[in-house]
This record gives sequence, C-alpha cells and structure tokens, in this order.
Amino acid sequence: MEVVCGVLVSDGKVFIGRRRSRHANGVWEFPGGKVEAGESEADALARELKEELCVEAKVGEKLCTILDEQEGWHLRVHAYLCHSEQRPHDLCAHSEGRWVDPEELTQYAFQPADAPIIQKVLEVVPCLSEPKK
Repeated sequence: MEVVCGVLVSDGKVFIGRRRSRHANGVWEFPGGKVEAGESEADALARELKEELCVEAKVGEKLCTILDEQEGWHLRVHAYLCHSEQRPHDLCAHSEGRWVDPEELTQYAFQPADAPIIQKVLEVVPCLSEPKK
C-alpha cells in the first residue's frame, strides 16, 4: 500500500498529530494517508492534509521513503516537506496536534518505522527558511 505523510513546517517548527483511530491510537505521527488509484503522491498528500487538518498545503521536497508493516499490511510511506499559510484546525483524524521544534520529536511516541523520517526532519528542517510571500 502506498502512503504519504506531510512534514508541515512553519517558523522552524513541525506539526505532529496524535492518532485517534482503532490502530495505533495515541501514537504521534506526521499527518497523511493512502494514495488512491490514479492519484500522484503530491495530490494524495494535499487531499489528506485538507481532509485531516482543514488546510490548503503546498507539497514540497520529498524527504524519504520508508517501508513498514502494520497488521499484515506492507506499507511504502513517502514523506514530504509541506507548507501552508493556514493553521491546522478541525482535527478529524487526531485527538490533538502540536507544533514542536524538530529536536523535540524524539520525546514523542512515534511508530518505530518513523525513525528515518524523524532523522531526515532533524537534518533538513533547521536549514530551511520560510518561503517568500
């Protein structure tokens, strides 16, 4: 299964959400979801961020792709940097959301498979400057 997640960045901080679902309830994650048939990764991620966070996001550079297995499903997770002028609200897939400094990510309970994404965020996000408006 192809899955996308967005590392939403603003003012040097990244947005994370605490899952509210049957699977991995309470675990922190970068928002995203499944790529539907005929959808590009970027289109799927923009759609998922709109559905989950109610934001129009610009999908940027691909950070990495990881392989994961959850409940018998083989997942290929594509992580992208994202930016939005809007702030996440009306969280429908998460019980809470937070803006955190990249260094703080290791203090949150993510899925073990997310470790390479977190490592990439730690390498890349501190080097970013905000897009020109």
